[in-house]
Amino acid sequence: MLLLSEMAGAVFSNSYLASTLQIATFLLFTAVGVILARRSGVFFLAADGVLSFSATAAFLTDAAVRSLVLGDAQEGTQAYQALVGRADLFGWITGALLGISVGMAFTALLCWFLLRAKTNALVTSILFNLFAMTACVMCLHLVYREDRLISSAVAAAFPSLKIESAAEIPVLGGLFGDTSLLTYLAVIAVVAAFYLLNRTGFGLRLRAAEENATALISTGISAERTRFLGMLFAGAAVSLGGVSLALAGASPSLSIQPRGEAYLALVAVWACDGRLWKSSIAVLMLSLVGALSTIWSAFPIPASLVEMLLYIAALGGLWIHSYNLKRRRKRRLRRQKRIAEGEKVPQHGGTRRFFGRLGKRARK
Repeated sequence: MLLLSEMAGAVFSNSYLASTLQIATFLLFTAVGVILARRSGVFFLAADGVLSFSATAAFLTDAAVRSLVLGDAQEGTQAYQALVGRADLFGWITGALLGISVGMAFTALLCWFLLRAKTNALVTSILFNLFAMTACVMCLHLVYREDRLISSAVAAAFPSLKIESAAEIPVLGGLFGDTSLLTYLAVIAVVAAFYLLNRTGFGLRLRAAEENATALISTGISAERTRFLGMLFAGAAVSLGGVSLALAGASPSLSIQPRGEAYLALVAVWACDGRLWKSSIAVLMLSLVGALSTIWSAFPIPASLVEMLLYIAALGGLWIHSYNLKRRRKRRLRRQKRIAEGEKVPQHGGTRRFFGRLGKRARK
């Protein structure tokens, strides 16, 4: 009982919500990228490879540039204090830029195989993910060699917004006390993706590329070029997720071995039929479960057991989605049967009828 009470107390701590935000940041970026790719007519199964490549490139570049700027300055000396601010600034800027560039280059290579060479999307994506996994592990092996420059270097974390007064608020202090700027950028990315897809001509062309590419071609617009541009936006979003995975923490560490984080975003998008706002909420719910593995790591329970909860929650989301689809299909069939029998069937659902009646009463 004491252990359970301590675990429950950890859930109501500021560190729990802080860990939730850190997980939700890169999952939101990845979900936005997957949705943009889906609107382009491409199933972005290789998003996990893009996430791993961009995270590894961001961390290695950040640590290398920071080490070069600091040079031989010893920590604690006056020379070190004079250089550390500049080293951190150059580190995270170059790390973020190169991480995004590497992720977009990997996405462009994937697009060549899928859109130009017309290879099988499923097999190609799996091979790309396996290639990214082995390449990242190789980089980790080379970096940790003692004769490498970066073996003892430390990467600079992405800047965060610190509000001292908010950090003292119980439970909710983890949301506003020390939040990475990448978290705010992830929220902006969701809003920007909604505007791009629903309020611009390019978003309309993207949706046409997904739903009716023949109609798009008949207007003189290249469906392949539209899909390629959409995939570049998707690759940029997922690459930002990789940058946040590597640099959003308070003390970045080189432990970026691929663990299939992007698949969770794929599950969220798939379970929500590609709808942006619903997918964002699903990502936040998955992040709440994923943060348990961080705050419960100090307790005497297997870490793998806690991590399993995240994938069980993802499977539960898929089951709920499948169950709702069956219910809607049965409701549609019953409706069609009633129409065929000559019965009058209202045009809208029960909730809309209820609010419609309220509106009529208010007008009277």
